[in-house]
Amino acid sequence: MIRRLMIAALVLLTFVANAEARNDTYYLSNADVMNDPGFKQLGSNVALYFADQTPPKIAQNLGAFVGNKIAKTRGESDEQWCKEAALGALGELRDEAISRGGDAVINIQSSWKGNPIADKTKYECHAGGTGGHISLEGTIVKRAK
Repeated sequence: MIRRLMIAALVLLTFVANAEARNDTYYLSNADVMNDPGFKQLGSNVALYFADQTPPKIAQNLGAFVGNKIAKTRGESDEQWCKEAALGALGELRDEAISRGGDAVINIQSSWKGNPIADKTKYECHAGGTGGHISLEGTIVKRAK
């Protein structure tokens, strides 16, 4: 009986040890995302301004929004997963801007667990066994004419 309990405990410990997920942090280039062909597929009907890029004159502030995305493609690298996740999150920001009647998203920044990274040149992404994870937050606006 004790032997069975010991074996069960060892098996359980093995599962617990393997359950700790990988969570690697990457700081990647916004320019790499903007130069990706997928970025051009987002269209030009909503302008995107990262962090402290000079925004347009604003007619109306339509509120903040956070786009969250997880991307994983078999055989791809963490960096590629992160780029796909960034494109997906930018797409969510664009779609939300359109649904609110906006034509721009300003002050776009990555945010991980409530800690924003306000940098117009890079974004933060976390990669693990489930893919690249990213949260991009921004303010949706209607530009002045």
